[in-house]
Amino acid sequence: MNKCKLVIFSLVLIIIGSCARNPVTGKRELTLMSESQELALGKESDPQIVAQYGLYDNPTMQAFINEKGKQMGAISHRPNIPYEFKILDSPVVNAFAVPGGYVYFTRGIMGHFNNEAEFAGVLGHEIGHIAAKHSARQYRDQILTQIIFIGGLIVSKDFQKFADVAQQGIGLMFLKFSRDHETESDKLGVAYSTKIGYN
Repeated sequence: MNKCKLVIFSLVLIIIGSCARNPVTGKRELTLMSESQELALGKESDPQIVAQYGLYDNPTMQAFINEKGKQMGAISHRPNIPYEFKILDSPVVNAFAVPGGYVYFTRGIMGHFNNEAEFAGVLGHEIGHIAAKHSARQYRDQILTQIIFIGGLIVSKDFQKFADVAQQGIGLMFLKFSRDHETESDKLGVAYSTKIGYN
């Protein structure tokens, strides 16, 4: 019993030591990915993304997204991140971000915008994902859920009977987290684009 208490006490200390303040919400939260790990993940992912799609060769458009991106990154909740902005040579209408400050637009979405304000809203949304540490939060949630799920399988025979149902429930829970992150990024996109002068 004393060993069990020691293990629980140790886990509590690890969790408390792993808490950091979220730059967007201001709340302390458990984090399992440091900022240096986020930066390393982005640096590792970028060459693979560029190799998969290729870069769209349009210096004028690239200069425009660099200018607006740097301007918006500077007023974001994480201005210290070395943001990079790239246009991928794909007709698909899409934009996305990876940890570490990498933001990608496809040539398809660049041709889809009706005005600069629409572009600025999407730019702010993607920077919002980075600023709010959505990838790090998702990573944490997946790791903790796996630990709890495996623990349930080991400890409870009843849980083993309902493991498939539990797994489906976990999948639905992550869809909700994903929607919550999208909503938060939408709000940040509006706030950031407004701050740099777009209606």
